[in-house]
Amino acid sequence: LTMAAAPSEPASRPLITFSRARLAAPAGTESIDFDLEESDQYLNFIQSMPSRRQQLLFSPLRWLMFVAVGVLTGTLASGIDYAIQLLTNLRFACLRWLIGQGAGAAALTLMHVAFCVALASVASSLVCFLSPLAAGSGIPEVKCRLNGVEA
Repeated sequence: LTMAAAPSEPASRPLITFSRARLAAPAGTESIDFDLEESDQYLNFIQSMPSRRQQLLFSPLRWLMFVAVGVLTGTLASGIDYAIQLLTNLRFACLRWLIGQGAGAAALTLMHVAFCVALASVASSLVCFLSPLAAGSGIPEVKCRLNGVEA
């Protein structure tokens, strides 16, 4: 755990963190110090806190926030999974209804393709019009951030 020196301690005492105590990184290693807990920005933030008590309370609150974000992410993922299951059941119910009405293979294929195209159109419309920044995988953006490039 990284903690700043208490205000009563000498200011010249360096902060020793895990990444600063580590030996030199292997050749060719990139982005070894991007973790917020080990960054200079985080260390300066901790040092700017007026009391040691605030510094000690910040870490559990931070972990509580991580847990809350994890629970909310899991809940959202479960909701998405449930919605996908409902849409799949709806599609197969439509196909069963068409089969029960005596529809041919061409009608079944057309309904199946139309359902898939409709769902893909909704997804692409959301990306194009609601959140264009969601296009792509995001991997190049994450790599830039981890290497310190702010765009």
